[in-house]
Amino acid sequence: MGDDASNALSQLTGRFWISQDQRHTAHGQLRYQPWSRFWTSVGASYGTGFPVELNGESTATLVEEFGQAVVGRVNLSAGRVRSYLSVDLSAALDLYRKESRAVRLQGDIRNLNNRLNLINFASVFSGTAISEPRTFSLRLRLDY
Repeated sequence: MGDDASNALSQLTGRFWISQDQRHTAHGQLRYQPWSRFWTSVGASYGTGFPVELNGESTATLVEEFGQAVVGRVNLSAGRVRSYLSVDLSAALDLYRKESRAVRLQGDIRNLNNRLNLINFASVFSGTAISEPRTFSLRLRLDY
């Protein structure tokens, strides 16, 4: 906003979006443990999208810079990133457990729906953030 921030704010007549002003956010997780040594869970994250301030850049310029897939996740007329949804799955099995020692094998799938989820777009403070695509992980945990 420059050196004259207070003067600029007093002359503001339209909306002044806060860069992290997301209207609705929801996170949830369900965990099921049928046996003492095994559990599984499903989780989801949903957000309605952050505001976007484009400063008069044309759609063609944005597509050239970010690509059509990313720009397609922005509602240019509403000035907001489109909503995002990510579904995650996890399962774990305790292979060994005795007193303070344990060995656990855990597998996770993040963004199961493999959706391109745009978090921020051309933000002054945080740039453009894209969540990772479908990701698999397997880990072995040793406690002693």
